[in-house]
Amino acid sequence: MKRCTLSFAAIAAAAAVTTSAPAGSHFWEVVEAFSNADGTIQFVEMKESMGAAKETGLFNKWLKSIATGNQYTITENLVAPTSNKSLLFGTAGFAALPGAPTPDYIIVDGFFNVTQDTLEYWLYNGPEMQIAFLALPTDGVTSLDRDGTTAVNSPRNYAEEEGTVIAACVPQDLNNNGSADFGDILAVIAAWGQTGLNPHDLSGNGIVDFADILQVVGNWGPC
Repeated sequence: MKRCTLSFAAIAAAAAVTTSAPAGSHFWEVVEAFSNADGTIQFVEMKESMGAAKETGLFNKWLKSIATGNQYTITENLVAPTSNKSLLFGTAGFAALPGAPTPDYIIVDGFFNVTQDTLEYWLYNGPEMQIAFLALPTDGVTSLDRDGTTAVNSPRNYAEEEGTVIAACVPQDLNNNGSADFGDILAVIAAWGQTGLNPHDLSGNGIVDFADILQVVGNWGPC
């Protein structure tokens, strides 16, 4: 399976903020992005990155997808302290999943393009920081992290609730098409021999092998 990549390009640094500033908003950065195949279940997590307690001034700041043109504009400032906290943007479909932390902000389905996109966050008193990614994982389990690695999703909201979701109808529906079928067997074969934490290791034996094909066959058909 082709490995996904995530690159980050800071177009310019945020302007310096003096200690007398009552609030800021320039230390927030995107740390995790997740989607299922059709974009109905998506989340974007942002995090305060510098341990600053007063990064509350988010009124009229926004998160935007360049590929789709979708933009979410925040309508209220936050309540301090903000140190190392997260903000969770999620679709209604994500919010309805078992294990999903309550999103701080509800975004539209297909907010970003899973094939290729750039997410922008409006920076305090300065230009934007662009967050670009290619080929986001859409297996319903794996998310893309800020450092370019993939892992089991771990969304977290401002209230510090954290969870993990499964966006496929069953774990064996690896291609998220609503059925455990031949396409999922092909997905197992494409990941054959991989070890470690892996959504294709359906049997949980630590390696993608014939036992995982049997898992697909054992759950054959529509969810």
